[in-house]
Amino acid sequence: MVVAVPLLNVPKEVEAKAELEAEAELEAEAELEAEAELEAEAVLEAEAVLEAEAELEAEAELEAEAVLEAEAVLEAEAVLEAEADLHHSLDLYFLKPAGTVNWIPMIATRKSSSPKGHQGTSFMQWMDSREVSICSTIHPAYTGKTVRRRFKETVDNWVTKDIPCPQPIMDYNKYMGGVDLSDQLIQYYSVHHTTKRWYRTLFFHFMDIAATNAYLLHKELSQEKGDKPMTHQGFLEELTAQLCGVSVMVPPVKAPAQHLPVAISEQEDLKKRASYGRRSCAHCRETRHKRQATPWKCLACDVALCLIADRNCFQEWHQE
Repeated sequence: MVVAVPLLNVPKEVEAKAELEAEAELEAEAELEAEAELEAEAVLEAEAVLEAEAELEAEAELEAEAVLEAEAVLEAEAVLEAEADLHHSLDLYFLKPAGTVNWIPMIATRKSSSPKGHQGTSFMQWMDSREVSICSTIHPAYTGKTVRRRFKETVDNWVTKDIPCPQPIMDYNKYMGGVDLSDQLIQYYSVHHTTKRWYRTLFFHFMDIAATNAYLLHKELSQEKGDKPMTHQGFLEELTAQLCGVSVMVPPVKAPAQHLPVAISEQEDLKKRASYGRRSCAHCRETRHKRQATPWKCLACDVALCLIADRNCFQEWHQE
């Protein structure tokens, strides 16, 4: 028996809606795939850019290293060329006398005409308490002479040894002591001060030289007479006093009047009176031979005097 099933009539609107939904799904999938492809391409491009930057940095480092190596090579070549020129122009030889501390590392002699029969200019270094470099046109580098120096072998053991010394340094120490002594004495008490006029600098230096030479003559004359020479400071004070027509040995006159201690400084601020205007106490300078600063003075005598609990120079001065 055959049964007939009636066909359902699907509305056209439903079919169209289904087709639209299917197309929308396809378009969404296509868009997602396109976005994924774009993201992948962007990642690849970023990786390519990073690789390119890394390659550029590596190339820059290699170039910098190559430049540094080239500069080092050029410097080494320049040093070698300079040494070659020096060896070509100078007859180099090494002299190392026996000794653990004092030594002569290098002596170079250049052939030239010089006085006293010595042909050449000697360049040398010698290690004493510090490194000494010297050159001479009239001396040979080494004549076999030695100097005595003390060395510390152990903690409590000092020994004296003969150390080879170049001839120019021995002559320098022998004959240049006067110049060094004069420069040293000038530096102790110098009249030089800063000035913008060059001739004043020369004048001040000539004054220093004249005063120093006068002091050295005073010492020699005192030794010949058997007298004790004055100190450098005392001699310059006496010289200044005589040039000015006064005497440094005459004490200040004690005027008969009201002897009252007053402050030397006229500062209105009471906190500054003890530190401003301080002068050297005359009594300490004469009796104790010391320079003691004090803010007090005698009103009548106008002489600076100490006035403290353990040293009353004001009273002692006026009792004499």
